[in-house]
Amino acid sequence: MPGTHASKLRGVLRALHAAQPDIEASAVISSDGLIIASVLGAQTDGDRYAAMCAALLALSERASKE
Repeated sequence: MPGTHASKLRGVLRALHAAQPDIEASAVISSDGLIIASVLGAQTDGDRYAAMCAALLALSERASKE
């Protein structure tokens, strides 16, 4: 039932957007850059967004080890 979990996560993300209108995009992304659930603007490329977030996570993990 992975679809059910993604649907629930999208509901949480939508509620977050409703509570905080300044949020433009949000997503739950795996550490390898796969989108699990997202609420993105029409102009946001989901795959690119996920890849950049995964890269930032990897860089921050490496920096914290240094």
